[in-house]
Amino acid sequence: MKRSAVIFVMGLMAAAAAHAQSLELATLLGRPDSSQAFVSRTLAKSVALTSGQPELDFTTEMFSVLYRNGAPRTAAIEILENTGAITERAWEQGIWAATLEAPVVLNVVGNSDMGSICVRMAEYVETAFVFVAGNDARRILPDSDEALHCSSGNILRVAPLNVATLQIPEFTNVGASVRLAAPGVNIAVTGPGGRVGRRSNGSVAAALVAARLAVLARENPTLRGARLIERFFEEETTLIPALQEKVESGRAWLGLRAHVL
Repeated sequence: MKRSAVIFVMGLMAAAAAHAQSLELATLLGRPDSSQAFVSRTLAKSVALTSGQPELDFTTEMFSVLYRNGAPRTAAIEILENTGAITERAWEQGIWAATLEAPVVLNVVGNSDMGSICVRMAEYVETAFVFVAGNDARRILPDSDEALHCSSGNILRVAPLNVATLQIPEFTNVGASVRLAAPGVNIAVTGPGGRVGRRSNGSVAAALVAARLAVLARENPTLRGARLIERFFEEETTLIPALQEKVESGRAWLGLRAHVL
């Protein structure tokens, strides 16, 4: 192992010993705008893993969603650059670093090979990963590598739901390994400088679910990974028959304060 890699590993081990998962949630994104009050109230730690400038706008918006829905004490694992790029090294180190910090990890960034990302997340069975379905407007087939790798019990793949119509938008991936729908259309977000807007995508849906899972993990410290997700499904999701052809479980989480600015 190269010296730089050894130093990185030793640093993460020291961090793990110091924190022992004292935080509730970790995000695999960029760096949120620390001048925003909701960021300072939510962000407990940053781990910088980008080789360039970390992404700011989208990450800040995701933190606004997390904050409004009860997810304090969050670690920002910075792997997303402002160009939209993520290196393979940042992916590997970021997923591991996130598992050291919190029992729930929000991962709303992907690439052309979602299955390879899922392989990494599935290795950490005591961590609940909230992952996006993706916005490629395609059906994921049951016998595909993506479906196989992304169906691990500790991975909760979320599609956006239009709560007004109980429909999933056409731009969203559906099918095998997509386990849940959640509010993801016309969701309030706040960006850098206090800019207010609305987002419709799987990322805000996943952020809402991750915030709720983080609260559930805090309230049930013995529940981890797949067991935490199972409890969430049992207690807080609703069967919607119209979703059964698009979402494996046919279930949705209908949210708490998703539309509040």
